[in-house]
Amino acid sequence: MRSPSSRSETCPNRPVDFEAYEALLDTIGALFDLARTERPTALVLAFQADPYLLYGLGGGFRRTLDAIETGAAAYGGPVLVVHGDGHVYARDNLFYGPLGQTLEDVLRVEVPGAPDIRAVRIRIDPRAPVIFDVEVFSG
Repeated sequence: MRSPSSRSETCPNRPVDFEAYEALLDTIGALFDLARTERPTALVLAFQADPYLLYGLGGGFRRTLDAIETGAAAYGGPVLVVHGDGHVYARDNLFYGPLGQTLEDVLRVEVPGAPDIRAVRIRIDPRAPVIFDVEVFSG
């Protein structure tokens, strides 16, 4: 399945219709359903679009963020959400549970991009106190 781009192919300055990501909602739900039954040590979700860039916080991606938050809260284990498109490195916990509490086990990493081209290395160590180790290489 082709992942939707964050920019319209016909008009590169206009954000793509975020509804294309609606197709991923079932996949996100199924991933967290499987995680609740299989109990993996951690989950990693990666996608191109910056869900915080378009139309303000969450904007058109609000349902996608809701699906991640609902699934992560029910799963209860470490989740890494990696995305691009905003081109500014970020590492934070912007996901919230049903009572508005920060989901501390859900880490968001936005990879840098043009003009700040750098690599990001993510190590996953289930035995470490902090399972996701994120390192950004300087330019």
